[in-house]
Amino acid sequence: MPKGLKEKKEPAKGELLRELAALREKMAALEETHSSSTKELTELRHVVDAYQSVGQAYLNIDRKGMILDVNNPFLSISGHARDEVVGKNIFEFNSTENDAHLPKLVISTLARKGHWQGEMFAVRKNGDSFPVWLNVRPDKKRGGKVVTYSAIVLDITALKENQKHLEQMAHYDLLTNLPNRTLMYDRLNHTISLAKRHEYQIAVLLLDLDRFKEVNDSLGHHIGDLLLVETAARLIETVRESDTVARMGGDEFLIILPEVGSTNNAANVAQKIIEYLAKPFFLEEHEIYVSGSVGITIFPIDGDDPDLLIKHSDTAMYHAKAQGKNNYKFFTEDIN
Repeated sequence: MPKGLKEKKEPAKGELLRELAALREKMAALEETHSSSTKELTELRHVVDAYQSVGQAYLNIDRKGMILDVNNPFLSISGHARDEVVGKNIFEFNSTENDAHLPKLVISTLARKGHWQGEMFAVRKNGDSFPVWLNVRPDKKRGGKVVTYSAIVLDITALKENQKHLEQMAHYDLLTNLPNRTLMYDRLNHTISLAKRHEYQIAVLLLDLDRFKEVNDSLGHHIGDLLLVETAARLIETVRESDTVARMGGDEFLIILPEVGSTNNAANVAQKIIEYLAKPFFLEEHEIYVSGSVGITIFPIDGDDPDLLIKHSDTAMYHAKAQGKNNYKFFTEDIN
C-alpha cells in the first residue's frame, strides 16, 4: 500500500481501536461485577453497536486467530453471514494466492511483536479472491498478556486496479497497446543479458511505414490511428510469442527477435512483415495501401547495448528507404 494512504488511514484506525477496546473492557467489567445499572450497560452496548457499523471492516480475534466478532462492513465485503464466520479461524478465509506460510508468520509475529500488518488475499463467499490490507493490533489484555486482537480489513481492490492502470499507462502505448519505448528498453536489456549468458544472437528490426504521413494528412488523424492499430495487429501475427513488438512513436515500430539463429531467419521475418503490410487495409470506407521499410541489426555483431543496436537499425532502415522503400536492409559499417 502506498505510504501516503497508510499514513492517512492509520490515525483513524488507531483511535477507533482504542475507543472500541476501552468500551469492551468497560462492558466486561460491568458484567463481571454486576455493579452497573441495566441502563448503563445497555447504553454501552448501543455505542459498541454503532462502532460495528463504521465503514472499515473489523474483526475481533483471539490469540490463535479464532473470530470472536465481526462488523457489518466485513460481512458486506466478504459476502458471508455472521454465523458463517464467528467461531471460525480467520485463516479459513485465506486465499491460495497467499504464501502457504502466511498464517504461521502472522501468528508468530503477533506473539513476538504484538501486532502485524500487511497485504494479503482474502476469499469471498462466492470463491473470488481479492486483495486486502490487514492491520492486527492488541485489543484486550488480561494479566499483562494479550487475550484478543482487533483486525481492520481494508478492501484494496480499487487501489490495485488503479495501480495496474497506471503501470499500463507507463509501459504500454495507449493507442496500439503495444509495449512503449520504456518497456521496450527493459525487454531489450533483458534479452541482451540472456544472450550474453547463453551466447546466442538477437535481431533488432526497426520498421517505418511508407506513405503514413500522406494517409494521415489526406484522410485525417482518426484513419491514421486506425492504420497504426491495424499495423500493430499484423506485426504481432508475423512473430513468435517470445518476440517483442513495440511502438517507438509515430509510425515507427521495433521488433526484438531473441535466439534468432541466423541472419537468414531475421531476413525471413522482415520479408514476412513487408508482405503483410503490402496487403490492403480496409479502414471504415477507405481501402488503403502502404508499405514498410525495415532496418536490421544483429547482436553482438552490430553492437552490444540497446542504444547502439537501435541506432544502427535506424541507419539501416533509412538506407532501405533510400533504396526505394518497401524492403529491408541489414546494417553494415559501409552505410554507417
